[in-house]
Amino acid sequence: MSIRVLSWMSVMVGDPLYRPYASWLQIDAPRDSTKRPADEWKMYHEFAIKNIIRPVSEFQTLARQVASTSHNCPMMEDLALLEARDGHFAEAASQLGEARRCYPKRDDILRVTLEEADAWTKQNNSKRALELIGSALQSAPDAPAPPLLKKIEHDLKTPSVAPAAKP
Repeated sequence: MSIRVLSWMSVMVGDPLYRPYASWLQIDAPRDSTKRPADEWKMYHEFAIKNIIRPVSEFQTLARQVASTSHNCPMMEDLALLEARDGHFAEAASQLGEARRCYPKRDDILRVTLEEADAWTKQNNSKRALELIGSALQSAPDAPAPPLLKKIEHDLKTPSVAPAAKP
């Protein structure tokens, strides 16, 4: 199907020379001083491979320490989202705040701010969530996010009314 004029035997599955992660396998790969997001994810991946046999609580504690000391923002964010998934919203909000302060790029900060506001909302602390959304609106008025932030702010300010029970 990939080459219509030739026989079915010449169907290509993929380029065997394309290996986007080949540099991960090189021992003598050049190290540059600038930290890229791919490097942070690679570090997280290597940490997880080395420590997967640890009990979950020990793994998470050690991972938080490594993420904090290495200023690995994606690792902090991911660990916080795991806490939120498990229903530990206070811990998630704390870790997301740390990740928010770690990230240098505005888009990353806005994403983590939304996640942190959600964690505060799930703790029934919409006042803190509103503060975060308000500060995000002030810090990024020219970003594409203000309509979404304003909607979230409106939803947090408007109390939800439960439908009346039918007799």
